[in-house]
Amino acid sequence: RELHAVAWVIDPTLDGAGLFVTASEDTTMRMVRCGPLGSHALEMTVLHTDQHPGAVRGVCSSSLGDRRFVVAAGAKGSLRIFALAGEQLNCMWTAPAVAVVSQPGAEMESATAEERIMAVDCLAEEKDLAVVAVTASGFLRLWRFHSISGEPSTGGSAPFNGKVDSVSISVATTAALSVCFVGSREQGHPWPCILVGVADGTVLAYSVAAGTGPGLPEQLRVQWHEAGVNDIAAVPTRDAAARRNLTATAGDDQRIVLALLGGGELVEGEAPPRLQVLASRVIDCAHVSSVRAVRWAFPQLLTLGLDRRLRVWRLLDGESASGTKYDQGCPGLALDVVEVVRCTEPAALAVAAALVLPSGETGWPVVLAGRGVELLTLRHGGGGRGCEPEA
Repeated sequence: RELHAVAWVIDPTLDGAGLFVTASEDTTMRMVRCGPLGSHALEMTVLHTDQHPGAVRGVCSSSLGDRRFVVAAGAKGSLRIFALAGEQLNCMWTAPAVAVVSQPGAEMESATAEERIMAVDCLAEEKDLAVVAVTASGFLRLWRFHSISGEPSTGGSAPFNGKVDSVSISVATTAALSVCFVGSREQGHPWPCILVGVADGTVLAYSVAAGTGPGLPEQLRVQWHEAGVNDIAAVPTRDAAARRNLTATAGDDQRIVLALLGGGELVEGEAPPRLQVLASRVIDCAHVSSVRAVRWAFPQLLTLGLDRRLRVWRLLDGESASGTKYDQGCPGLALDVVEVVRCTEPAALAVAAALVLPSGETGWPVVLAGRGVELLTLRHGGGGRGCEPEA
């Protein structure tokens, strides 16, 4: 059955194996070992399988020091958090079936068994873990786990032996398809913002800064696409003082949008500054069919379409080593590489941390998922660019 999402848990190296997780229509979340990349015969081995009550639509991973966590979610409101122990996953927490709506004016969400989570993201900072999920009925759910210990809960309801805050709000009358954290404490935000992509082509942003009240204040609403927003990826600019992010979106309208997002100065004791679109660019006909996924291998942008093409775009005026502030607006994109992928109906991709290849080039391990899984290495430098299939 087709895979809907994929995420790296452990990045592979030339002499060390990597781990990634997949979300499948066959109701399973699987963790797979691959590598090391320097081996002559690269193998992929399924190490862990977790059965859900319905199709698994989203997976993500984050780390706190040497502790790594995986979130998997999907149909019938299923959401589980796992901690990595060696090459196995221990379930730490399962989301309750009913989410409480705390935003004034929002309607109470139906607690039917058919509620479907479409995408998830997670972010770990200091001792806290934030998990966000969006649903087919247009709801956003956020959990904040404070001072987590990484130890499995004995009763299954008190995760990580720490305080848990949660909120559920209605963000759209149609399905919410994608979600992404943007910003961090290092960029001057006590809590980051959440970007949500909706089936009508709208992208929304919500503040999750501490002290903003019981709900999630809406910060931004833009119509970037004419059809569903399938994926969102954000990366901070190297000029951390500017608190800016480059954000890319992938749409069913064959379009990708590149936007420079930023906010004002953070003042202690006051509400965090609103997120703003400082500049943006629209690339129509980026693929000849729906654009399903987008990820950064900075300063390159990877897009994956149902046309079975992986396209690698280069920032035309990307940052120098000292950091460019993009004062002249949003950078453009130039198409560098087009790779025909082997897996059919590709739907997701994940990019691992960059490494130095034996040739001296910079390489990014990339895993693609659809009806099958494909592993390749994106090369950059040494006078050339390209993708090398691994498995």
